Amino acid sequence: MNSFDNQTGKKIRSKIIPEWKFILVNLSTFGFYQYYWIYKNWKFLKNEQDLKIFPLIRTLLYPFYAYSLFSRYKIFLFSKGIRVDYSPVAMSVALILFVLSQKLPDPFWIISTCSFVIYLPLLKDINEYWKIKEAGAMLVKSNYRWIQYIFIAIGLVFYSTTVTYLILSSLKLVPPL
Repeated sequence: MNSFDNQTGKKIRSKIIPEWKFILVNLSTFGFYQYYWIYKNWKFLKNEQDLKIFPLIRTLLYPFYAYSLFSRYKIFLFSKGIRVDYSPVAMSVALILFVLSQKLPDPFWIISTCSFVIYLPLLKDINEYWKIKEAGAMLVKSNYRWIQYIFIAIGLVFYSTTVTYLILSSLKLVPPL
């Protein structure tokens, strides 16, 4: 979605990310989109709370900083009147389990590419914050461009083909590569 800045009349992109788009883009990128999303959220918190941190380092080492991100957002959102229902501890433990699932044998390691589901409760609360913050702005519906749909479709085909192959090869129905 885009909104117009009432003072300048320029289009400003809405910061609301629908959950279905978050899931779709994460699946089509094998979970790599979450790195970008984590980086953008650390950058937002750095600016909003005047933190002396390096968002890129915290993104690259995200399992070690996950609890910090979750708890900082919980405090921030609560201070803005948003009811936060997630537990930073539970989300951090779940994230570590997803990271460790990379070591599982074929095809079970593919579970690790779905670690983005851990962020869905936080995304819901962040979206609530942006709905309140962007209230009153003229919103204009914005969709992906056709090229973005092509890349998402290619990514989803690649992801589903990989998952299917891993499952079939673990069942010895296709030869291993």
